[in-house]
Amino acid sequence: MYLEYWGSKWIHVLFDPQTRSVRLALLPRRLKVRGWAWRHRGTWWALLKADGGLQLYARGRLWPFSELDQAVVSRRNGKNLFQVRSAAGAFEEEYTSPRDRPWNRADPTYDQLDEHTDDFLLKVASVWKDKALTKSLSDLWSD
Repeated sequence: MYLEYWGSKWIHVLFDPQTRSVRLALLPRRLKVRGWAWRHRGTWWALLKADGGLQLYARGRLWPFSELDQAVVSRRNGKNLFQVRSAAGAFEEEYTSPRDRPWNRADPTYDQLDEHTDDFLLKVASVWKDKALTKSLSDLWSD
């Protein structure tokens, strides 16, 4: 399945949900994209359409959106904290927010819209929270 690499329209990710293998590829944009992928600290993350619904690929497993009780981003000790909770388990990931990058802090026009465009995990939390957006992306990434 082809995923769009977060922040780039020309780099795509070939993701195999069965083996969880990931490869980068320069591909034409006419291919059917099934989600977004992002790499953080050497680990791949993805929001993708699989098995009839949106799923979050994190920590080496797929987390179906329909089964998540919580997917939120908060601040702790000057960092962003992404938290996921479901009946199957829970995890959290601490990371530096794009808004804390020196060039974004110096940009007087940098706002929430920019942050949602730059921050993959914040976008995932927003999609989980907004059921209309969840359905829209699910429809867009369908066969």
